[in-house]
Amino acid sequence: MESLTFANPEFVWIAVPAIVLAAIGLMRLWKVSNTLTRLGQGPVVQQITASFSLTGAKWRWICVGLAGVLLTVAATRPRYGLRETEVANAGIDVVFVVDASKSMLVRDIVPNRIQGTFLEISGLLDRLAGGRVAFVPFAGIPFIQCPLTTDHEVLRTYMRELNVRDMPIGGTNIGRAITLAADLLSGESQNKEAEARGNVVSQYRGSKNRAIVLFSDGEDHEGAALEAAKRAAAKGIRIYTVGVGSGFGDPVPIVGKSGLITGTLKGPAGNPIFSKLNAKLLKSLAAETGGQYLHYANKTVVPDLFSALDALEKAEYAQAFKFVGEDRYQYALGPALLLLLLSFVLPIRTSAAAVITTAIVTACTLLAPQIVQAADPDKRTQAEARRNPSWLERENPDVSDGRQLVSEGKVGEALKAFESARSSRPEHAIIWYDLGLTQSIIGQFEDATTSLDRALSAMDESDPELEADIHYTAGTAQLLWGQSLLSKAANAQQANANGTRPDPAPANPPANPTNKTPKADKAKTQTELALEHFRTAVERLQMALIKAPTRGDIKHNLELARMLAYPPCERRDRAMEPNDEPSQAKALKLNPKERETKFSLLSCPVDRDLFRLALMAGDRLTVTVDASAPEEQSVDPLDLSVDGQVELDVRLLSADGTQELVKTPTPATQVQYKDVSQDQAVLVDVRNVKEREAPYELRVNVLPACARL
Repeated sequence: MESLTFANPEFVWIAVPAIVLAAIGLMRLWKVSNTLTRLGQGPVVQQITASFSLTGAKWRWICVGLAGVLLTVAATRPRYGLRETEVANAGIDVVFVVDASKSMLVRDIVPNRIQGTFLEISGLLDRLAGGRVAFVPFAGIPFIQCPLTTDHEVLRTYMRELNVRDMPIGGTNIGRAITLAADLLSGESQNKEAEARGNVVSQYRGSKNRAIVLFSDGEDHEGAALEAAKRAAAKGIRIYTVGVGSGFGDPVPIVGKSGLITGTLKGPAGNPIFSKLNAKLLKSLAAETGGQYLHYANKTVVPDLFSALDALEKAEYAQAFKFVGEDRYQYALGPALLLLLLSFVLPIRTSAAAVITTAIVTACTLLAPQIVQAADPDKRTQAEARRNPSWLERENPDVSDGRQLVSEGKVGEALKAFESARSSRPEHAIIWYDLGLTQSIIGQFEDATTSLDRALSAMDESDPELEADIHYTAGTAQLLWGQSLLSKAANAQQANANGTRPDPAPANPPANPTNKTPKADKAKTQTELALEHFRTAVERLQMALIKAPTRGDIKHNLELARMLAYPPCERRDRAMEPNDEPSQAKALKLNPKERETKFSLLSCPVDRDLFRLALMAGDRLTVTVDASAPEEQSVDPLDLSVDGQVELDVRLLSADGTQELVKTPTPATQVQYKDVSQDQAVLVDVRNVKEREAPYELRVNVLPACARL
């Protein structure tokens, strides 16, 4: 739809001084005209005004005023209508081939291998100025998620939408992925499709140098990767491999039906299965095609990878862009220049006034951005402070003093200096950031959080680096806050164990008198409050990582916060553990009088709990398990699903675990053993048959034989 728009509407006010200036000139001429009328038409008056044209002067000022208005219109860049244009571009074709198998969810990379891969690709896209990119994820089979395109944001969108559950077949088939990517780069698949449609026009063959960037942990279940690499090399395609993960590895996660992590994969012996980096295969693939191998393990490879790709020869091609607004500023600029030229040649006594006036109007138009910025000193100082940090220190000595005191370890004095700076410039984001950082160092975590939030709200324009610093400092403050609460809880527990009570008034009070527990939280324990701070730390550090995806300090603190905020099920399931094997079964002790007991326990995904119970001849045993869904706030939103049902199965086994004593349907939540013919030990076997953790209550009831009652 065609409509009139303006690219720079903020310059419209520049017309005001031009109109005012022209009006002042016309008013002065009006006064001169009135004076001449009163003087009359005498010889002396005619002699004085002989070299002066009142009409010419009036038209000069009118021309100046109209020229100022038209120059303002031109500065706003009016656009009307649409046009199509071609923009020449140069670059190489790159296909990002990403291993999306289950092993890529291993957490030896922060936050895990596949998310770390996406962060690296995003960082590389920021540096690739031209060329086309494509995205091919793979597991057991590969598929083209994003074809070759010059729109890098489209590829980022596809990466954000990719989930492990999108992989139709499990496993890892690097050979097929390389073959599909090579066909995409060579144009073979496109040419075959064109021939099938009867299209005889030759297809675009891409740039001279083409590259495949393979992100994988090197596990290949098919063994055809080297042959595929040789075929790619024959087509002139280079493969750059990035080994994702560490040589030590981590347990392979179990992926539930929702595609999210619910536990760890275990072998036949019950031990976790580890996924390690296979760098040998990836190095061979790169060497076979003249590419390069890089290792990614929480240290970015973007600079090295970009240098390798940038060294390749680029080809020029054209990309058409439709529906571009047509600039119409020349229709205002041309008449404005003519009016200014006319103001010089109009017949009056002198042209000095016109020259000065024209210079002023032109200067106002050219210097408009500086005038706008000078009109807002707060914006000017913040912009200057970002470009030159020492400028702010010169502008405000308290900032310089505070930073110097921090470097000398005099944090208390530095805090006073930053508070003084805040009082003089309460609107400055960087001062609020310095203040929050200092408060965090001395343990004033609540005040630090408030100051850092104020820093974010005081920012007048987008600054990803400063935003990352603010979120990182806020997240670290929350992390330290939670750790301090855990330390207090541990000290209190130790004091109770020793039969003493903590001193309510310590001789050296902490430097954080403002960290008060809100009234609504008084009923919460220190551990519960610490958990809330850890989860807040995760949120803030994730926002920091979005702004600065390559910073290792953010990744390190984020992983630490996640481990504290959402500890894995295995770490929380400590009651009566380990008890996965018959030899590890824990004995259940019953009340001699009631012969009944119950326990509140936690069952991890695909886990079993074994308990040993001594029975006497004639006893009747009833075992019941009652499972419930885990609390939502204890679930890591990045790893666990809160959907679906939990399901447990309880069995009675012989003492060595080889024989099932009572046959019941599967799964069973209750089992009864009525035929205890002799004194014996039995095993109670509780199994989690779902890929989800399950808190449960185990109830055991033993009814003795009548003769013993």
